[in-house]
Amino acid sequence: MATVRVGRVAAFRDLVPDKAQAVKPLEEAAEAFAAWQAWDACREAVGRETLATTERERAANEIMLETAQRALVDECCDVIQAAVNLCAAAGVTDLTVPMYRCECRNRERGRL
Repeated sequence: MATVRVGRVAAFRDLVPDKAQAVKPLEEAAEAFAAWQAWDACREAVGRETLATTERERAANEIMLETAQRALVDECCDVIQAAVNLCAAAGVTDLTVPMYRCECRNRERGRL
């Protein structure tokens, strides 16, 4: 099983548990999906390289792929930040036990 270390995530100041705060993770998730689409397109393009592709073109494609991957990861982090802010706005500042419950549910579903 792969594990992704997130580290500590500081919640924003002056959070309000309102509709705007609740919608923010959805907005960020949409941006993460768009970033994934761009990354996936780059990945497919790099995978279609032929022997005729020059070393310079391959290097440019790798840079493009790394840039797209970084954008994807940055957007995923924005999703995490928005979710943490929503939890903090609702008065929850420790997700250790809820994340354990989530892991248990996913184990029961055969995902882990």
